[in-house]
Amino acid sequence: MRQFLVLGTHADLAAAEYAAVTGDTETLLLGSILLTQGTVPGLRLQQRLGGLVKGGDILAALETRSMTAETLADLIPPQTGKITFGLTVYGSPSETARFEHLAIQLKRVWQERGAQPRWMTGEEGMISPAAVLKLGLIETGLDLVVVIDGGTAYFGKTTHVQDPDAWSARDFEKPFRDAKTGMLPPKLARMLVNLAIGTRDPASIHLLDPFCGSGTVLMEASVMGVGRVTGGDIDERQVKGARDNMNWLKTHGAQARHWDVLRASADVIPAYAPIHAIVTEGFLGKPLQGREGREALEAEAHRIETLWETVAPHLASLQPKGATLVLLSPEYAVRGETVQVQLAPVVEAAGYRMTRVPFVYRRPGQFVHRHVLSFEKN
Repeated sequence: MRQFLVLGTHADLAAAEYAAVTGDTETLLLGSILLTQGTVPGLRLQQRLGGLVKGGDILAALETRSMTAETLADLIPPQTGKITFGLTVYGSPSETARFEHLAIQLKRVWQERGAQPRWMTGEEGMISPAAVLKLGLIETGLDLVVVIDGGTAYFGKTTHVQDPDAWSARDFEKPFRDAKTGMLPPKLARMLVNLAIGTRDPASIHLLDPFCGSGTVLMEASVMGVGRVTGGDIDERQVKGARDNMNWLKTHGAQARHWDVLRASADVIPAYAPIHAIVTEGFLGKPLQGREGREALEAEAHRIETLWETVAPHLASLQPKGATLVLLSPEYAVRGETVQVQLAPVVEAAGYRMTRVPFVYRRPGQFVHRHVLSFEKN
């Protein structure tokens, strides 16, 4: 059965993550919704992917002009007694405007058919994943989705949803966090790990983060079952913090079979086995104050490029042919000035080839944007 997947704020990156893990390229991306062939069970996807908010089965593809509340009610089992439901319509504003009252109309249809429906909604008519979980809509209610694509409306039922509390715990409840050196969001770290591992069995992978910081990449790799994870950082405080976080993760039921965090510079970090995947945020530069001019930004960019001229050849020496490297390259945006660090040519000169068009990860109010670069060892 075909599936719909509701993706996060960086839908293009999340869609690439899905394609990397499943190998499924027969997909259709409509805004933040990815329509797929359903080759992988939805719950397995939800447990694996960082960019997946919720998803489910597509019950029917209808003509938009003829879709009504009665049509939708006929496509699911008859509802009797008390029923709690949510209904979200996705599409452009011009496409969804005519269906503004669809949920109310569906409620009335069910009432006329003898049910006692209760409609739950949130901001702009969308119900949050947390609300879907709290209300038990998957187990005892219904969370319905309509995706409008011009003349076609895809109608589906949610079967799995992201657990926001689990992600939040790994972000905010871990013992060591350091805002001054930057904090990699766990969901982004998970997406990077999935881009690097792809369709391979995580348990067979040895993953390295040579700029591990507080260990976010190591934690997410461990949660998804990577067999061996190794981290390194030149800062002793970060190394201790990463170890504390990994030990904390063990108490929360997630642990790689083998893990280690070393105090070592990225250009000399040792390898105890072939490194199948390297995933790292790298050094983003000194914290920006928002007052820097173009000359200062270009100097910082040159500093990072020079660092990678020594790091990239060493990392290449640790990896066999076909191994992967996924990294974040910074872009500075301050007072109308934009300077991008050019790491792709440096990495390619060390023996890698780029395998994907770069993605840009931006968050509101930040001076540093991240370019997601993917490579394979030649």
